[in-house]
Amino acid sequence: MYKYIKNVFMTMILCFSLEAKDFIVNCDKCVIEVSFTDEEVEQFKKEKGEDDFYVAADDANYYGYMLREYLKANGIESKHISRLETHYTKLVFPNESIDIARLHWIYEYYLYQKGKKPYKLMDISAPQDEINAYFSIKNPKHYKE
Repeated sequence: MYKYIKNVFMTMILCFSLEAKDFIVNCDKCVIEVSFTDEEVEQFKKEKGEDDFYVAADDANYYGYMLREYLKANGIESKHISRLETHYTKLVFPNESIDIARLHWIYEYYLYQKGKKPYKLMDISAPQDEINAYFSIKNPKHYKE
């Protein structure tokens, strides 16, 4: 009987540790960057072709860098969630949760300000208008190289 209980207990612990996890967003004003899993990268490579995938990924990294610099210049916190280590399936905000179990691209960005609903950034190549509108930035500062 002891072995049976021990096996059931160990199985339960294993199941709980393999469960998908939620990322609890804890900020007053921030942008959450959600990145890919290995499986998603392989799927994106199949969809676009390996060469085109790497060209697009390079662009995504560049635009992500420029976005983080713009956020920093305007005093907005940026948080990165890597789904390589922990397979997060939801972003949990105080007033809403967003399913991130399957990304549409290698990075997705969510704007959040306390008291507002979160907003998915749609244009990573020119995000300033969306950011300024969401966070009510009247006189934005720009990143200087």
